[in-house]
Amino acid sequence: MTFLKCKNKKCHKKAIFSSDYCFEHINENDKEKIINEIHKFINKNKIIKGYNFSYAPLDNVKLTNKDISYSIFSKCSMKNVSFSKTTIFSSFFDFTDLENSSFLNCEIHFSLFGGANLKSSNFFESNIFSSNFIGVNIIKTIFKNIDLSYSRFMSNEYKNSSFINCNLKNTFFQDIELDEITLKTSNYQDAIIINNKNKDIIS
Repeated sequence: MTFLKCKNKKCHKKAIFSSDYCFEHINENDKEKIINEIHKFINKNKIIKGYNFSYAPLDNVKLTNKDISYSIFSKCSMKNVSFSKTTIFSSFFDFTDLENSSFLNCEIHFSLFGGANLKSSNFFESNIFSSNFIGVNIIKTIFKNIDLSYSRFMSNEYKNSSFINCNLKNTFFQDIELDEITLKTSNYQDAIIINNKNKDIIS
């Protein structure tokens, strides 16, 4: 996918949906209009592939039964968002606030969640293959019945979270406190675990 560069000559960011400028450089009088256009577009369409929504406020949007592959949601606010039966291939959610969002029956491949806030979010019955969760906040977050093979986790903050009945084949964990309870019925023996903070249980 090709994304146009922001027309501000001093800016190296990509232009946001339906604009020639990135969200930061949109005229303040036009921002509300652009935000409304984004929300209408998302609500109306099931195929949302190859768009840049970076920095846009997207709290409470419904992304159920949609294909949002190859799109950029970097540094968006996406609290309380429902991702149900959503297809997400090669999309970016880096430094995005996904607090209290739900991912159910999703197909997530080769996507980036680096630096995202996943507090109180749930991932159920989904395939999450070869995706990046480095530097994320995982607080009161549940991964259950998930294929997480070849994905990477290095938490900025990890508390009261679990990986229950997950496929962890070649899943990479670093600097996270893991034990048999938080990894209940998951094949953590097939994972790559480095610097586990609970060294007495899993090394």
